[in-house]
Amino acid sequence: MAQNTVSMKHYQMYINGEFKDSESGNEIKVLNPSTGEEISTVPEATREEAREAVNAAYEAEKTWKKVPAAKRGEYYTLSLTKFERIRITLLKCSKKSKEKSSH
Repeated sequence: MAQNTVSMKHYQMYINGEFKDSESGNEIKVLNPSTGEEISTVPEATREEAREAVNAAYEAEKTWKKVPAAKRGEYYTLSLTKFERIRITLLKCSKKSKEKSSH
């Protein structure tokens, strides 16, 4: 019987505009909740890396909050994957359909 083998993906942390692994070298296994199968790994950040991420986010927010809401929405939409856009569109259509049928 053929075995279903899937290439496991390793994700990196994204801190202050850079993708990187943890200096600790430790990883956390990500499991499929329905099967318990290991599907990927992510770095286990150190306390210092967590602080660095929080500080970078705090600094970025100072600039980000100056961007008009409509422009932030454009950036957000551009960052979505095709699948996410389809899912959101379907949810909006479903909501509109329910609203029409309740009137």
